[in-house]
Amino acid sequence: MSVANSLENLRNIDTLKKLFCSQLNYERVNQTLSPRQLNETVINELAEEPLLLASARINNDFHIIYSRLKSENLSRQSERKVVDELTKKHPYTLFVFSNQSQSRWHFLNVKYDNTLQKTLRLCFLATLRETKNNLKLKEVKNICVHLR
Repeated sequence: MSVANSLENLRNIDTLKKLFCSQLNYERVNQTLSPRQLNETVINELAEEPLLLASARINNDFHIIYSRLKSENLSRQSERKVVDELTKKHPYTLFVFSNQSQSRWHFLNVKYDNTLQKTLRLCFLATLRETKNNLKLKEVKNICVHLR
């Protein structure tokens, strides 16, 4: 199955794990992140604890973290709260967000820049949405936003 097909058939965490660990050969981690790492605002946005799904690079310092939001909408504001909190310990991360029912997905590539400007670079890679029980790619573009 191609990566595009896997994205189109993305309906649950197991499919996500297969995509990154089997097809793309990332190192499987599969470790929930302790709620002690999260503030109350972030905990209130999430349906469950975030999952450090996989890692890559020589020191495994690039992470893929999955977060399932409580809402049926994928709010960029909610995502930003989670990203702001988790980038403190995971500065090089691909965040994967889904709504509560896992029918909508966002992929955000984040690189924290620890210079004087302290910017957070968010790249919205792809957004998936449900259309009559079929997931379709809504956007496949790299929109980078530098936030201070």
